[in-house]
Amino acid sequence: ARRRAGFYRDPASGLVMQVGFSPNVQNQAESRIYCSQLPLAGGGWRLPTKDELLVVYANRRYLEPSEDVLWSTTPYAGSPSNGWGVNFGSGIAYYYDVTYYPRARCVR
Repeated sequence: ARRRAGFYRDPASGLVMQVGFSPNVQNQAESRIYCSQLPLAGGGWRLPTKDELLVVYANRRYLEPSEDVLWSTTPYAGSPSNGWGVNFGSGIAYYYDVTYYPRARCVR
């Protein structure tokens, strides 16, 4: 497990995650754009799925602390107006209205 300037690679999954998170709160669509445009370490970032975000949560000790809800790309089944996020204060995944304004932490 190695933490480099701005990112961390989970040795078990190989998932690379942003150490920080978006400086501003933003809705799910804005979070996708933020990740796709993140220039950190050469780019190639994206918003994680719900399962990937839970891996990020499991590695939180290597990341900048956050008590915020962070967005995933995973839609909430049966409701196009809701998407999954993970509360980094509790580690609980929950669905939120896609216009809700939490933050984003990107992966690749």
